[in-house]
Amino acid sequence: MFYLVYERDPFVRVDICEALVGEFEGKPVVECDTLESLEQGLAVYSDRLQQTCVAFAVSAEESEAELEWLSRMAPVGRLVILADEMPPDFPRRCEAVYLSKPFSTHGLIAAIRDGLSDQLASLT
Repeated sequence: MFYLVYERDPFVRVDICEALVGEFEGKPVVECDTLESLEQGLAVYSDRLQQTCVAFAVSAEESEAELEWLSRMAPVGRLVILADEMPPDFPRRCEAVYLSKPFSTHGLIAAIRDGLSDQLASLT
């Protein structure tokens, strides 16, 4: 697996990346601080998207643009969406795993490794 972490807060992003590096030793973990850098990371692994996990943190300040971008993102092996709360227009992708902020390292690893979510992906 390849891990891409999109989080605007540099301290939270480093914490997430350190947790992934510790748990998935030897696997690439790429920090993405902008949507452009995430798009570049996805382009690098474009031939291996099913082996790619994206941890995508939705920020309160940029949620509209981030949700729009997320709705256009190509399917990946695992998509973990980290959010303070679910906006009513949140893109409910059936393959996505949702994790509420704040979250623990154990919760993050469970979401990434096992696809365990603390929120329903769909009401249907």
